[in-house]
Amino acid sequence: MIEADFRFGAAATSEAVREIARSVRGSVICGLARCREADINRAGEALRQAERARLHVFLATSPIHREYKLKMDKDEVISRAVAGVKQARGYCDDVEYSPEDATRTELDFLCQVVEATIAAGATTVNIPDTVAMPRLITWAK
Repeated sequence: MIEADFRFGAAATSEAVREIARSVRGSVICGLARCREADINRAGEALRQAERARLHVFLATSPIHREYKLKMDKDEVISRAVAGVKQARGYCDDVEYSPEDATRTELDFLCQVVEATIAAGATTVNIPDTVAMPRLITWAK
């Protein structure tokens, strides 16, 4: 799998991902997007010509991120994560979800978000510690 980076809103990066998707065969091409409608659309469009595409969407879940970065409560975070996964499924069947800063998230809430995104169609869930260790757990259906 090749996970092509996205500089959110950068047309040059979007075109680079589009070219990778168009020319690379035999590998999954994965686009990364925040759980924001415009970001998911940009990533999804860039992956349209991929032989095998995956869209990886993420949204922070830890209390500090919810309060200071997102300014969202728990219900809003779940709603946004589910909407992001559903939107991504409109572009491809292979959708990965990551709860950003997962290891500082309350375990019960982390389980709620993960369960909700799987029910919404996520085929892979990555539980990252975006502050210290890159990837602790990955679940794939």
